[in-house]
Amino acid sequence: MKLIISTLALLATLGSNLAAPRNELTCEICIDIITDIDNFITSETTEDEILAFFNQICEAVDQLLPGLGATCTGFLDNNGPGIIESIVNENLNPDEICAMLTACP
Repeated sequence: MKLIISTLALLATLGSNLAAPRNELTCEICIDIITDIDNFITSETTEDEILAFFNQICEAVDQLLPGLGATCTGFLDNNGPGIIESIVNENLNPDEICAMLTACP
């Protein structure tokens, strides 16, 4: 759970700052998170349930790093449904999605 919180926090920070340098760490974190979302989808969890879960993580992140929770929630609000749609409808894999989000080189 701590790993998911820290990786989501970092991804949220990256998503809000597209000028951030892309490197292997940000790419690996993004792929881990998108893989988690993909696993949620294949377990018959609804989009609302997936987003609610990750919003709870954003709230926890805000308690650890005040102010980052809003960035995290904003990232999810702007990108969450699109990420889920890409996985489901376009059959994109985590590598492709993270490249589209500019988290991977």
